Amino acid sequence: MGAVEGIGVVTGLQSEAAIVRRLGHRVACSGANLGRAEDLAEELIEEQGVIALVSFGLAGGLAPGMAPGTLLVPSAVMGEDDGFALPTDALWRTNLLRALPDALTGAILGLDRVVPGVAEKRDLFEQTAAVAVDTESLGVAEAAARRGLPFVALRAVCDPWDMSLPQAALVGVTPTGHVAVGRVLAAVLRHPAEAAGLARTARASRIAHAALFRGAAALAATLP
Repeated sequence: MGAVEGIGVVTGLQSEAAIVRRLGHRVACSGANLGRAEDLAEELIEEQGVIALVSFGLAGGLAPGMAPGTLLVPSAVMGEDDGFALPTDALWRTNLLRALPDALTGAILGLDRVVPGVAEKRDLFEQTAAVAVDTESLGVAEAAARRGLPFVALRAVCDPWDMSLPQAALVGVTPTGHVAVGRVLAAVLRHPAEAAGLARTARASRIAHAALFRGAAALAATLP
């Protein structure tokens, strides 16, 4: 098995999965579900024989100063309780940061929910000092730690610390990681005031996906 085929990648959205799937990686999409991300990481190990794991996709910014599209190569993944943290693979992370000189590092927070509001983002940053938050990385990190496999995360900030997500953006993700456009449109029709926020979120998502597209090629090239 080559380096490309040996990497198992877990994403939250199918749009993220499409970016890495084109490179030949073995990919699973959790539908932005923390428990499902962990289960899928185990399946990639057991059923497809991957020898390294990656959490890949969008993230919400917690630390001030990061714009949409900021790439993150986290140093560790934290749980919400008791300062629990799992480090990413040091050599792989270092190689990725060399390959992506504009990427930032720091701990990322893993939760089983999206954090849409600015106030909660601020509180989480003050409580944890994590630079960003997502719904996949902790599950993938735990699976890798159990199996003794190298693990890294490559995330791109979508909604920065000072940007809230409208409810319409939250209702559209299906359990398979697709975006149900009909649900989103229905939510906007019920709450027309969210249209501007949804457009802002869509622009930020496009920028973040473009950053992921640029960063994805470095995954296999930097595997120790």
